[in-house]
Amino acid sequence: MLNRQMQVLYNKGRQFSTSLRNDLFRKDNHYRTILQIDTLSYAYRLAGSGGSAAADGISLNNDLTYQLDNLINKLDQQLKIQSGSFDNLYKKALEHSTQLVNLPAIQPVSQNDLIMISSHFGVRSDPFFFFEQLHNGLDFVAPMGKNVHATGSGTVTFVQYSRTGYGNEIVLDHMFGFGSRYGHLDTILVKNGEKVMRGQVIGTVGQTGRATGPHLHYEVMFENKAVNPSFYFDSSLTREEYAQIIKKAN
Repeated sequence: MLNRQMQVLYNKGRQFSTSLRNDLFRKDNHYRTILQIDTLSYAYRLAGSGGSAAADGISLNNDLTYQLDNLINKLDQQLKIQSGSFDNLYKKALEHSTQLVNLPAIQPVSQNDLIMISSHFGVRSDPFFFFEQLHNGLDFVAPMGKNVHATGSGTVTFVQYSRTGYGNEIVLDHMFGFGSRYGHLDTILVKNGEKVMRGQVIGTVGQTGRATGPHLHYEVMFENKAVNPSFYFDSSLTREEYAQIIKKAN
């Protein structure tokens, strides 16, 4: 009867082992690929194999006690490895989720309020001095007083009238190396050090500073260098989804 019970346990353990290999190991590596973490080798996941010649001799003689004990020990080690891997995946997923929420990925001016984008990222002729220079962002033309939204969650690190021509200016730190700048604002609705959500109204479109008409000058910085904001916009976002983000933030 004891032998039969051990055989049942052994068969069940083999099922667990197969499930680990065919299901959890595969899914774990799949999640690691998505989250850009190095995958774990199959040999490492199996927690080693083999044993002494004497032990192998016992196993060959079909000693069920040895086989069951060996299987349980291996499963114990494999489950500890898998549990540790899932802990790492969970922490990475939380970090990834935070990064996605903070990424400057929506337009700062609603499509309903936008008239046009008058200047894109790149070299252009300066409208005041008429020589070519790098334009570090995008200019969103909209009526005076229209809402300007934070393009990603973050912390306000700069709020004042700029001496560099941007007029009333806001700078946000989105962490993970990203920042965003909002210039020529008519009004500023946040204060230095304030936490803001993606979609939150932080100011209104204006013409302060060196501007030829009402518009928002918008920049994205990565590691303190200006990058093209267009690369980070979620182009699949519908007007209804944009409105939902704004509603949630406010």
